[in-house]
Amino acid sequence: MSSLAIALILVDTAIMAAILFFLLRSGAMSRGSAASRAAGTEELLQRLRKGAEDAERLCALLKKKLKAVEELDAGIRKKQIRLENVINSLEDALAELRDRPPVRPAGREDYREALIMLRAGERPEEVAKRLGLYKGEIELLAALSNLDSR
Repeated sequence: MSSLAIALILVDTAIMAAILFFLLRSGAMSRGSAASRAAGTEELLQRLRKGAEDAERLCALLKKKLKAVEELDAGIRKKQIRLENVINSLEDALAELRDRPPVRPAGREDYREALIMLRAGERPEEVAKRLGLYKGEIELLAALSNLDSR
């Protein structure tokens, strides 16, 4: 059963209970002459009509509110999907960063060792990875070393 149907049942029940309460309280259902019972019946019918009109207005209002809630829910679901995609991207980037060797400031000894490794024929990527330096640093070192040897 949909939430709207449940809400309508609850509203109808509450309206009928309120009408019955007012009728009992006002004495409209008490025994009396035929004229007073007819007047009470007419009053009861008017109250029931008013109650039905109120119920219809409440039902229309509930339908509008339900539609608004459903639209908000759809928007939230779209945003949730986007956020999950962002989270997945960030988790992938974090995993990639964890796989990289830690980068530390290089000292003279690191550069000397890098030059030795480069002259031994190792690729700049391998040297950078083993020494924990940036690949660009090693490539620059290799380029400068080539200038020195000319």
